[in-house]
Amino acid sequence: NNKFIGNEITGFGYGIASMGIGVLINPRTFRYDRYYNLNNVISNNIIYDVEKAGIFVGFEENPEISGNRIYNVKSVNTDESYGIQAGDYPVTYGRGYNNIGIKLYNNEISGLVDSKTTAGIYILQNGEQFPSPLEGYQFFPNIAENFKVYNNIVWGIKNNDVNGSRYGINISTARTTSFNPKFSDYFGQNLLVANNTIVIGDDGINNNGNQAGLSILNFNGVKVYNNAIAITDNAVNNSNSDFDAAIVYQGRFPSANTFVSDNNAFWLGNNQNLSHFRFVETYKNDQAIEAGYNNQYKSLLQWQLWTKNDFNSITGFNFTNDFTTNTDLPQYLRVKNNPTPLGSVLNNRGKVLTDFTTDIDGNVRGDGGYPYDIGASEFLGRMYVRDLQPLFIVSPGNYYQTAPRQFSEAEYVMTTAPVDVVARIHNPGSMLAVNVPMHLTIDVQKEDGSYETMFTYNKNIERIESFEFQNMSFNLADGQGEEFVPKTYYELNQMGYNYNVPLQFQAMKENVTPVYRLT
Repeated sequence: NNKFIGNEITGFGYGIASMGIGVLINPRTFRYDRYYNLNNVISNNIIYDVEKAGIFVGFEENPEISGNRIYNVKSVNTDESYGIQAGDYPVTYGRGYNNIGIKLYNNEISGLVDSKTTAGIYILQNGEQFPSPLEGYQFFPNIAENFKVYNNIVWGIKNNDVNGSRYGINISTARTTSFNPKFSDYFGQNLLVANNTIVIGDDGINNNGNQAGLSILNFNGVKVYNNAIAITDNAVNNSNSDFDAAIVYQGRFPSANTFVSDNNAFWLGNNQNLSHFRFVETYKNDQAIEAGYNNQYKSLLQWQLWTKNDFNSITGFNFTNDFTTNTDLPQYLRVKNNPTPLGSVLNNRGKVLTDFTTDIDGNVRGDGGYPYDIGASEFLGRMYVRDLQPLFIVSPGNYYQTAPRQFSEAEYVMTTAPVDVVARIHNPGSMLAVNVPMHLTIDVQKEDGSYETMFTYNKNIERIESFEFQNMSFNLADGQGEEFVPKTYYELNQMGYNYNVPLQFQAMKENVTPVYRLT
């Protein structure tokens, strides 16, 4: 129940450091128990010009770390700098640190620079097993982590060495290399990462190390909602790195019990070496089922079609133009308010959550029944009256490889005819939309690589509420009216076309079609 509130701290190795005892044998039970600090509060401190980390906690249970402003962290001796660090590896002695029940919110971190690793928020769960005096081993932490990380702003994260790595938020179990955990069967349990704003900008060097807006390695029960993640550095080189992505996830295939991500906003600038996601799929004991590769999920669409996550997320709009900073120290990154942005993709596009109801500055979220805004700041954005937005084709659709790999030219879908087309639609406008016409064009790739229109369809969206997401079917496989029946190579050649069927498809040309393009 220690409280560190309202301090201004500068010029030390750590701004605030709080560590419990750890794990000891209970003499009454002859078993190991947790002897962690309980219910400590570290809030509303200003910490700057420190060496290793603004705040460090280890062996803490249910700590609350909130409202802190941390900037200008640069390590001279250890080549690692963190805004907030929770947990650590063992050094020359001891067993490292882990934590339980961290609640980390409403913090702003900027101005970190170092040669090896920088991260705005770094949570490391260093698990350890202890030989029991009775029999076998006891592993710690021995209860679910139950971490909540929300409403934080991280920006100005830099490296000063080309091989350095940087993260907005990095949450991980201990490991020997990027994707090799220290204990293969240890997964952290229950993690919420929501409404954070992360901007990784140009640091003036050609970065060869790992880059991630958000990295989550070896956790189950993960919920990732309403985060605004931008990487605007166009000098990131992915030829030698393990990942360069907005979100990195290592764990079991996304499901309700393992990993759920949605209602996020991404901006990756013009750098072709950056990906939206990097995913290493593991079995329950962390045996890699699919190690994947850098740029495997280069586009958001690839991730959406393979995992069925982030159907309500958005990319391709530079929302960093919606931000402004003050000139005096400490600087604060906030959404512009004079005037507020018009038609911002951050506005009223998030998921309503019950875990918290205010933003980084205490403003009510979802006031008036609106959805939450994306990112740490809630704002009164200006909206267009009518602003329907088609997001992507949900069906037919499937994951496609990233070029220049094989099967990167199209989405390969195994299906039967007729084929319906379903589009994902969003209404970010301020008014209900009724009977809005939607136009679908289906083109087929010709022998020379050009496209020819084969079908056109029109259908009205009957009704879509303001801020609503909706799947709209064109009803092309319902047995009524027009239907979409793709023609195979064989059928098209019978009609007078002269397709040179690719070698790998010649034996099944009666069942394989050329590429169809849906717009």
